[in-house]
Amino acid sequence: APSIRLSIGHLLFARIAGILACLIGLLGLAGWSLDIDAIKTILPGFVAIKANAALGICCFGAVLALRSSSRPLLTARIFVSIVAFAVIALGVATLLEYAVSFDLHIDQWLFREAPGALGTSHPGRMAPVAAFCFAIAGGALLSTSLRLPSRLQPGMLIAPGGTILIVAILPLIGYLSKALTGAAWWDYTGMALPTIVA
Repeated sequence: APSIRLSIGHLLFARIAGILACLIGLLGLAGWSLDIDAIKTILPGFVAIKANAALGICCFGAVLALRSSSRPLLTARIFVSIVAFAVIALGVATLLEYAVSFDLHIDQWLFREAPGALGTSHPGRMAPVAAFCFAIAGGALLSTSLRLPSRLQPGMLIAPGGTILIVAILPLIGYLSKALTGAAWWDYTGMALPTIVA
């Protein structure tokens, strides 16, 4: 009986986290569609959430909430797999843009960001660390739709989740460092606070 309660608790936590992430993504998209900087940045002087990151967060959150139902249907599993592949593709494509200095024209396909935006190396492009997190999160989400042996399932979720948690803390340390010393750690686009939270 304790393991059943724990399993239900995990599913409820995943559902709530998915809904909150989806809301953060929707809020970011609303900020872009209404052109309200306060919504895009949350705090003045912070990097704005990028539109493609907001869309990816919204999709990932919605699918996480859907996937956390105790008995997902086959159609739900297929939908989860499609969104997981899209999230992986978004992350990997953005990382490739940084790695080979090539514009795949995915950064501003939703909304255009003016050149010279605060903490942004390429208009509309999410931070490399955010793209890395998207690739890992998409992989973890995809693993939930695969028929894996039960002994492998916890590791397929815990390892990526822990990695994302550690990687997301680094930009927070960067924000603190910049606030205290005025020195930034990198020249690439910084990770937006809503993206870190999501």
